[in-house]
This record gives sequence, C-alpha cells and structure tokens, in this order.
Amino acid sequence: MISEQGRKDFLGVHRRLLICGNTLVSKVFMMVWLSEEDRQLEKGVLSELSVEEAYKHIEWLDKNVGQRLAGTPQERKTARYFKQVLKSYGIPAKIFKFDAYISIPKTSELKLLKPERKTIECSCYSQIASTSPGGIEGELIYVGQGGRDDYKGLDVKGKITLAELSYSPPRPEKVRLAESFGSIGQIQINWSPKEFRVLPLGTVKRVWGNPTPETIHEMPNIPAIGVTRADGEYLKELCSKGIVRVWMRAEAWRGWGKVVQPVAEVRGTAEPDYFVLANGHYDAWGPAATCNATGNTLLIELARVFSKYKKKLRRSVRFAWWTAHETGIMDGSTWYLDNFWRDLDEHAIAYMNCDSPGMKDTLHYGPVSSEETARFHLETVKDVLGDDEAKIAASLLERPPKTGDQSFFGIGVPSISGATVPPPGKPVLGWWYHSAEDTPDKVDLDAFAKAMRMYAALIFRLCNSPILPYDFTAVAEKMIRTLSELNEKGRGSVDLSPLVREAKRLRIRTEALQKSIDGLERRLSKHKETKELRDASNKVNRCLMRLSRILMPVNYTFVGKYEQDTYGRTGLGRPIPMLQPVIELSTMSPESDEYKLLKTRLVRDRNKVWDAIIQAIELLDQTLPQLH
Repeated sequence: MISEQGRKDFLGVHRRLLICGNTLVSKVFMMVWLSEEDRQLEKGVLSELSVEEAYKHIEWLDKNVGQRLAGTPQERKTARYFKQVLKSYGIPAKIFKFDAYISIPKTSELKLLKPERKTIECSCYSQIASTSPGGIEGELIYVGQGGRDDYKGLDVKGKITLAELSYSPPRPEKVRLAESFGSIGQIQINWSPKEFRVLPLGTVKRVWGNPTPETIHEMPNIPAIGVTRADGEYLKELCSKGIVRVWMRAEAWRGWGKVVQPVAEVRGTAEPDYFVLANGHYDAWGPAATCNATGNTLLIELARVFSKYKKKLRRSVRFAWWTAHETGIMDGSTWYLDNFWRDLDEHAIAYMNCDSPGMKDTLHYGPVSSEETARFHLETVKDVLGDDEAKIAASLLERPPKTGDQSFFGIGVPSISGATVPPPGKPVLGWWYHSAEDTPDKVDLDAFAKAMRMYAALIFRLCNSPILPYDFTAVAEKMIRTLSELNEKGRGSVDLSPLVREAKRLRIRTEALQKSIDGLERRLSKHKETKELRDASNKVNRCLMRLSRILMPVNYTFVGKYEQDTYGRTGLGRPIPMLQPVIELSTMSPESDEYKLLKTRLVRDRNKVWDAIIQAIELLDQTLPQLH
C-alpha cells in the first residue's frame, strides 16, 4: 500500500472530481457512456451474481486442499478443480505448464543468547539463503520498519537485524536493504496483535518473475525468519536496553520447478480480440481463505455470469489464476506477460488484479487505479454503491504500487483493482495474513458481495463502453505537477524545465481529445451507432491504448518497458520513479564520484521521459485531425 503522503499527492489531480463542500460533484462523473440497453444489461449481470455460489468453492478449497504452494500436488489439484468448475459453466479453460524459480521453506530455529537464554518460536521464509546446519550468531539490532532511512546512524554490518513486518517497505525490500547495509540475517516481527500468537509466512525474493543471467545475482544472500508480535516486542524491548545476541538457523529449498496456471476466456462479439484481463494469484500460504480463495472464487463467479451474457458483450474477458506469486514472486503473471506479449500489447484494454476481497472487519470499498482510470473507477463506485460510499472511496483512492502481480506496468496496460479495507491503524490484510489462521471464518460475505458487484460493473463497462473510459488529462496534469516539484527540489542538478513545458503541451492535446470524445458520446446518445461512429470510436480507442503504452512505463517503473523492477523497490510508490533521485542528487557534492555517476544515469532517464512525452504528443497530433 502507498504512504499517506503518496495518497494525498495522487488525490491532488483528482480533487476537483471528488467533493465540493459536502456535495459530490455529479457533473464530473461522465467518464463512461453506455446505451440504455447496456444499462439494463448491466443490472442483469449484477442481479445474477451469487456470493453463495462463490463461497462453495472457498469451502471446497479449505476442506480439500489447504495450503497450495507453487510446484506442489496441492497447486495442481487446485488448477484441475478450477478447470472442472469452469467446464461445468460451459467455459473452456487451458492449464499452462512451465518452469518457475520457486522455493519451499523447511526448518528454522531461533535462540536468545544474551542478556538471557531462551528458545523463541519462529517461521522460515522462502527464497532465503539458507544457513549452514550450525546456524549464525550475532548482535541483534532493531531497525524499525526496515526502510532505507531507518538505517541512518546504525551499524548493522555483521549483525542480525530485527524489523517490523509491513508494506513500508515490503518484506523482500527489507531484506534487500538489510543485506546492502551488511546485515548477516533478518528477523521480522509479525503485524498481528500480541494476543494472537501467529507466525508470518512469506517470501523474500525481490527478483520479479523468473531470474535471468543479469538478475540471478540479486537473489537473497542472507537468511530471514519471522516471529510472533509478542516475541518480537520482547526482543525489541531488550534491544532498547542494551546488547542483545541471538543465534538463528534457517533452511529453505529454492530452484526450478514445474508449475501450472489456469486461464479461461469469455469471448465478446463486436470486438472479441480486445479484452479485459481479470486475474488473481491462487498459490497460497496456509488455508488461504482471504489470500486468495476469495479472489479466486470471485473470478470464477464472474466467469459464470459473464458467460451467460457473452453474446451481448462487445469485448472479451480473459480470466487468469496466477501461480508462483507467493514463493516465486510473480513468476506466473510475468511468464504470461513474456509469452503473450504481442497479444497483450495490441489487445489488452485493462488489467484487473483481484487479491484478498471480502475480509472480515472491513467495510468501505477502497479503489486502486492508475491515473487514467481513476475517474471511471469513482464514477462506477457512485453508480453501484451510492453517493455516500463514493465519497468515502474518493478519500481512499490509491495509486497502484508495484506489489501483488502488477507485472504489466512496463507494457503499459491501465490498472484497476479494489477491495473493502480495514479501518485506519489495522493490518491492511488482516492479522491472520499469510498464516495458519486464514480460515473461512475470516470472510465477510457482505464485504465479499460489495467487491464482487464492483468488479462485475467495472468489467462490464470496460467491455461494452463504445469509447474506453480513460482520462489522459489527469495523467498529463500529474506529470506536470511531478516534474515541476522534482525540478524545484532538485535545484537545477538536472534541468527538467523542458519536460514541464512538453507536459503542458501534452495536456492541451489531451484536453482536445476529451472534447472530441465528449462530442462522439453526444452523437452516440442521439443516434444509433453507425459505421461512421464506430470507426471514430475505434480511432479514439486505439489512441487511448497507445497513450497508455507510451506513458505508463515512465510513470510507474525504473527499468522501463521490457524488464521488471524488483519487488517493493524503494521509490516505486512515487510517480515518474526514475527521476525521483534528482532530489538525492541535489544533496551531493558536485565533485564527488557518486554525484557524477548518478547524474549520468539521471540525464539518460530524463531523455526517456522526454521521449515518451514527445511520442504521446505526436500520436495525438496524428489522431486529433482524424476526429473532426
């Protein structure tokens, strides 16, 4: 999840969309146009949804499978079950089999040596560098959240670090940072309340997807284990009072294994090659009722209902259940991206990840959207859940982070997701997250139904809107703001003013595009969809898709189009991440080696962003005259 400041920054360009005094500004909710026939059809889709039907599959997984790690018999059993259920609904499914770099945790031990002797219960993470049978011993240093700034003033070289389990930064990035500062091992404190003696499970692999010759050296080189909140607080208190020494041993297998991945499609009619990619991971730790049986079965239920309406769908819906998300870190979604690149590049209109919907102790729907989809997402919340829920959703709106199978930033497919969320101060994914306590009693059926209705409406509108409901003026405005702030904070270390000027030129053109779209939608509302209107709509849609392909890689990645950033890499939560280091550059001595090295890279990255803005302008200059 992104920081509170990140949320405020993201909301800035959308503030005019949300609240005026205490009144929701209804006139801005006009991102999607549907015919009256489609409006009625949408109601039919929503009325067909059955939480009870989906819950049957959650119960089956709990009783018949349990933990389902990638590469295990339980994974294969689950994939076969999904295929069988889909077949019973009349939906053909394929199961892909491929190699993935996965890991299975084995054993771990932790002993407190000083200031007292005590054995502490612990869990072994996957993808770690295992210790020798003799384990490792060292001084224990508490590093808070385990982010880069938490190491300021600390010497952890040759020592074992103690960090909080959180998403600031995520687990793999904590271990990467610990390793980079010379730590020889890490212990992470679970985020559950002290009264729940729950051990965390998870992976510390930061390489996104299968490793390559260039990234295999980035695999973790230290061991890492987890402890309960109570034991972690105890160790933390000891660290605050004096020197603490511990001994730890951990063993996990890691290597190549065969994994399986189910994919199914409900084909539309008018534009069947274009599709929404709706997906969620199905490999899981523990019973995994909320992470992610709810997401898996929500997708199955959507497939069942949309299959009934397939002859009425303009575009298609492709459903995927990703594997090797947990022990491999997004191996399944990345494999699919790599092997179906051309199809995705040319035909994917949106990427909808479904992870952990319907948790108990959650109430309000929290939308997560890339900038171009935010207005559309909020409009749909208003239509489906009502004005009050829309106001709350506006305050919860987040920019998608590089976590949870967000493998498609580089290729540039717009991202939309959401779920009901816990109150502030509560664990984002529940105290039972990634543990033996993630059982079906942690599912709230009302929250599950709310998420199901939202996903169904979003997918239906993406499939049947004649014009894709994307707002690239919001993207241009965000780029202007970000580049202006970076130029100011960077104090001229790398001149970004030409990019600000070009981003303003881009905004002028995106505003012109929106005017053309508004005109098309007015004509569609008054006349039957003629060939002329279809051709114009298609031109707009191809333009919108290409804008996304051009701009998203620089807005959401460090590494660009064809590679994957490491999981949770520091700085990825901010827009145009590749230029964020200009702030750090401004604090360095211009005569230092580190300044000159970083400036060389930043000038090149500036050129990447500059090129993307120019390409977007040129695309709009070619398209706009064709729409008059």
